Amino acid sequence: MRSKIMKIDNKTKLYVSVSSNPGNTGSRLHNTCFKLLKVNAIYVPFKCNSIKEVLALIKSDKIFGISVSMPFKKKVYKYLNKVDKYSKLAKTVNTIVKKGKITIGYNTDIIAIKKILKKINFRLIKTIVILGNGAMAETIYNFLKKKFKNKIILCSRSLKKYSKWKIRKNDIKIKWKKRNNISGNLLINSTPIGMRGIKDETLFSKKQLVKFKFIIDLPVSKKNKLMTSAKKNRIQYFSGKEISFYQGVEQSKMYTNKILNENLIKRKLNYANDF
Repeated sequence: MRSKIMKIDNKTKLYVSVSSNPGNTGSRLHNTCFKLLKVNAIYVPFKCNSIKEVLALIKSDKIFGISVSMPFKKKVYKYLNKVDKYSKLAKTVNTIVKKGKITIGYNTDIIAIKKILKKINFRLIKTIVILGNGAMAETIYNFLKKKFKNKIILCSRSLKKYSKWKIRKNDIKIKWKKRNNISGNLLINSTPIGMRGIKDETLFSKKQLVKFKFIIDLPVSKKNKLMTSAKKNRIQYFSGKEISFYQGVEQSKMYTNKILNENLIKRKLNYANDF
């Protein structure tokens, strides 16, 4: 039986994503959700080169919701009328819902990360390592430093970018070239390395990598070097696809005000065996 093609008409609501390097993962997820829920809406990814382009989309009365990705999550924060508690914590937004002329910002990234962290036995974690210095890395750090009392190590190519972060006294910053001197139990890769369209590279030597018990890899990719190494060395690995799925489902709940069946969506997206 052929699946029905959604009819687009003058009542169809438009939702978009904004990014400097847009992909199709969110588009597939949201349009699948709209179809399953029989919601007259469509989701389209947009490539934006400046915050001015993003603000133009926010002001458009034709758009009802926006998913915000790199590098606009932090930049867009100050232009919204309201933000939720997670956005306030991170000073970043990845979801905008419009109610008339009122714009409300949310951060579903933290909701997704919380779901992943619940799967990890924190009794085994003495040190967390976060790679990267972007909005997502800061969001995760701000959340973890309130929940995790032990040491957090921050590592990136530019330590200067941490100057605006509120870093705890016991946490430390490590230069990128020194990363193979790091020892930790949980690794969170918040760099673009491993993402589609970005040059992949080996993040750690095998000797250092096997010291990690858990890896959370944020870049969305079918396969990358970190994923391959983690599975080869039997390190518990959580993919960017899984994180993207959880945060996207939360976004769709906000866009539609409807309850979503995660397992059904996974099957429709052929994710059922991925996580």
